[in-house]
Amino acid sequence: MAFRDAILAFTFAAPLIAQAPANTPTPSRHLFRNDPLVGASLENMRIDKNRPFSVTENETSTTTGTDGRKRTTTTVIHFSRDSEGRVRQESQHTPQQGEPYTFITIFDPIALLYLRINAQSHTVYYSHLKPATAHPQNASSPMDAFWQKWEANQLALATGTPTQSADGSATEPLGTRKIAGVEVIGIRYIRKPSHPTASTTADARSTDEQWLSQDLHMILERRIDHPASSSTTLITSDLSVTEPAPALFRAPEGYRMVEEFGAASAAAQ
Repeated sequence: MAFRDAILAFTFAAPLIAQAPANTPTPSRHLFRNDPLVGASLENMRIDKNRPFSVTENETSTTTGTDGRKRTTTTVIHFSRDSEGRVRQESQHTPQQGEPYTFITIFDPIALLYLRINAQSHTVYYSHLKPATAHPQNASSPMDAFWQKWEANQLALATGTPTQSADGSATEPLGTRKIAGVEVIGIRYIRKPSHPTASTTADARSTDEQWLSQDLHMILERRIDHPASSSTTLITSDLSVTEPAPALFRAPEGYRMVEEFGAASAAAQ
């Protein structure tokens, strides 16, 4: 499954995951199966308010099987966040074999709802989120502090000097540039495969190049390459920092509503 198939935790808690050095904790993204956001608590999420945007991202993933054949999957992701921190992701998957399909998720920290929408069956699976424990007025939550430290570390890596560890892992600062008018910082991670195979040489390296917008809390471009096994490219287009339409963050009218782990309810109003 492509790395964009696991998306949302960094999006509410600083969108779009960046793969940090091996000993650095990084947020996992929402998975379509075994979804950790079903019934989750806001306690461990950073809600990004007053950072509205919409973007289309095109992901291409290629894997090489044991038979040497390459298989390619393309995914178009329409991603939106409003000023209240609501997040919507619509992923349109086109596998090399099989039928295309669309999957939509909506995270609403205001209504305390998480929706998973199956566009093929016109069904909305919803779960109630748990509110965060109240923090003292004007005090940051522990997750806010974590992400501020993480972002500062990313900036230092992107604008500092190259680093290299004894196991051959390294980071390369790529500086700053603009994507669709938004400033981004770049980092390239280089790693030696932990389990070399017959198809990889002893000095083979995996690379992960990321371009992160610190203003939007979003990776806008990413390229991952694992020698002899897989590669993934994520390219951004149609980036807008205006407020998305409110209807994007509601269940579609006429869809069947099913509570996660519960019985079906009436159709959406």
